[in-house]
Amino acid sequence: MQDQIIHNLPAIHGPLLFQSFFQAGFDCSTEWRGDGRRLDIIHSSGHEMLAAKDYAQLADCRLTTVRDGLRWHLIETTPGQYDWSSFLPMLHSAQANGLQVIWDLCHFGWPDHLDIWQPAFVDGFSRFAGAAAALVRAEGVVQPIYTPINAVSFWSWADGDMVSIALMASGQGKALKQQLVRASLAAIAAIRAVDPTARFLQPEPVVHINAPAGKPELEQAAEALLLRQFEVWDMLCGREMPALGGGEEWLDIIGVGY
Repeated sequence: MQDQIIHNLPAIHGPLLFQSFFQAGFDCSTEWRGDGRRLDIIHSSGHEMLAAKDYAQLADCRLTTVRDGLRWHLIETTPGQYDWSSFLPMLHSAQANGLQVIWDLCHFGWPDHLDIWQPAFVDGFSRFAGAAAALVRAEGVVQPIYTPINAVSFWSWADGDMVSIALMASGQGKALKQQLVRASLAAIAAIRAVDPTARFLQPEPVVHINAPAGKPELEQAAEALLLRQFEVWDMLCGREMPALGGGEEWLDIIGVGY
């Protein structure tokens, strides 16, 4: 009777986009701190040295979809010249273990020779993204998935409003968000030009914001702040600030973080 019940169970859902339902991830932040020190979490966590073992363990656990990242500041130390030695061992190890990697191309950090506020930042990131995608395609990866810029909402808040990382700015969060969206759109276009099969994950943090109890006069402001968390996706798909170049075709996979 028990065997009969087991045989009649519906098939377990198999994801069509990702290889595994549960996924792994490695922090790959590379931002400058307020004390002037650049972080490199892939290095400081030991993942740089142990990537092959880390990936093998994931494969053993059948966690075959994982987020990881390229360190742009290491790859492009000289403008327009790319050294892939920090990336290729990770790519090859992932392939050897049958992993599907969602590659972050920019995770809070950029090369020292670029000013994030200038058009050259957008152009430089676009060229880097296209070069990375061409390399991944040449290495035989089929339908790669990229996160052009990780958590634009958080980055623009922490970096442009909260005097927290890198720029240590205040009151510039909206302008920084727009610039990062420009760079994301340019990167997607550059990647699609060399690999039309590529997919794109746009992860953003999602929170809930309430007015304080007994403060009804703050409810409208709280609602406006709450809705700001969707601006990046709206910009990418052209629903907000269409002058940035967004459109429905640019928003692919939505990622939700908490």
